[in-house]
Amino acid sequence: MSTARYSLLALCIGTLLLTGCSQGIKDEVDLSSKTATSGKHSGAMLNYSLHELKEIDLTNRQADEEESNIDIWQKITDGYQFNQPINRRIQNEINFYRARPKTIPEALRRASPYLYMITHEIQQRNMPMEIAFLPIIESSFNTKALSSANASGMWQFTPDTAQARGLKNDWWYDGRRDVYESTVAALDLLKSLYERLDNDWMLALAAYNWGALNVKAAVAKNKTKGLPTDYWNLKMPAETMRYVPKLLAVAEMIKSAPHYKIDLPNIPNTPLLMRIQIDQQIDLSTAAQMADMSWDDFHRINAGHKRITTNPNEPTHVVVPVDKLSTFAINLTRFAPQTNGKWISYTLTTNDTLEDIAKRHNTTPEILARVNQLSYTPKAGQILLIPIDQQQLDENVARAADTSLKTTLALESREMANARAIAERKKALKKQKLTHKLRNNQSLAKVAKYYGVSLRALALVNNLTPQSKLKVGQKLIIPVKKVISVTAKKGDTWQSIAKHNRVPAHVLLSFNNAKEKDPLKPGQAIKVPKMG
Repeated sequence: MSTARYSLLALCIGTLLLTGCSQGIKDEVDLSSKTATSGKHSGAMLNYSLHELKEIDLTNRQADEEESNIDIWQKITDGYQFNQPINRRIQNEINFYRARPKTIPEALRRASPYLYMITHEIQQRNMPMEIAFLPIIESSFNTKALSSANASGMWQFTPDTAQARGLKNDWWYDGRRDVYESTVAALDLLKSLYERLDNDWMLALAAYNWGALNVKAAVAKNKTKGLPTDYWNLKMPAETMRYVPKLLAVAEMIKSAPHYKIDLPNIPNTPLLMRIQIDQQIDLSTAAQMADMSWDDFHRINAGHKRITTNPNEPTHVVVPVDKLSTFAINLTRFAPQTNGKWISYTLTTNDTLEDIAKRHNTTPEILARVNQLSYTPKAGQILLIPIDQQQLDENVARAADTSLKTTLALESREMANARAIAERKKALKKQKLTHKLRNNQSLAKVAKYYGVSLRALALVNNLTPQSKLKVGQKLIIPVKKVISVTAKKGDTWQSIAKHNRVPAHVLLSFNNAKEKDPLKPGQAIKVPKMG
């Protein structure tokens, strides 16, 4: 029998926590007698060996009775902190959702497995409970959601932000789609933004959507003009202007669900998901069978895994519904021999053929073609998933492999298309030659403001992030969408043309190789850049 250890832990979803997780771990439970005594939601940690997991009665775990007797919807609404009166912008979003009566109920149905976990993590950080509904705005609680900017998962992390927040993304796994890891990263990011933006949750939410430096620049602009600097008075992109009102509208409608004719799903205020830490490769289709779940249902809560199997070279985890845990434990006896590492990734070289690869790994070309959905001759550099020592493929595994690969390929295809579109936009913004050499203490945000360009566009064309550190003397490309020609009229000045076309006067002068004192003649053609 394998000596691999399986660590059972709650998804901060309950009485058990991830092995090695520093959050909320306060005491350990001695399992030497094989009698498990449940910890409270504050974080007792239980570790099970493969042998112990099969012998311990996992159905007798006791949740915190006081908390489990509280209605989860009451817990959420009692935890509201914003106290924002309904204004015109919030009412407009309420009207928006009332005109689409299925939107919120469908999102809450998808949220059901995750809502306790999210509210528990919010409580741990003493954050406003309204934030529990942010994934409705971001993704409608779709763990596999992907935006045109390649933001992914129910919290919609872009690749750059995910990397900055420590979410792993490789050929095997994408932490942005991991329901637990992405939730922890999102809440930690929001908490960080709140602290960076003068402990203002409205500004923190705007920054989650638009970026902290953009929000800070908008605040500074209003301050310079003597205008209010709260969220409701800032000039922001349309999406960000609606972002907070949408969240507040959803929170209000859920608080007054009967009034808005919303049927709230019956979600227990107890853990619904359990995460099992595994230090060896596991066949995910086998794990689904062990939990007596369909592949679709299993992969929906394990969307972070991109392949039919986990990375053979790293420890990993799978998520299992609590009500399937006993079945999972019982089936370990039956399936454990099949969970050992059987799959590897292989990068094709120039002279590789499927026949040669199959022979080297004791499998068949037909199996390789099926699990990789190859209807063509693969090219050098392509990565294949290879089942080791398999001359026949279990039909359940084959079907799960088909479904898993279709999902992964569809998402990867969209990500590549999005990346191409972003690259084309970058190329277009670089067409007009305008550069800037950095002087002392200039941040990317200051340069963006100086040229009247978007911070994101400036970062994009220079292969930077809005938070990138810059060096004195570094040259930046200034993004320009296009250049139009206008004809000067009598009385026009460089300043008046610049103001009319919403471009900084110094940029207009630079494009026309002119100085501010140079006179304009009626009929003179003026090049006007439209900044990125």
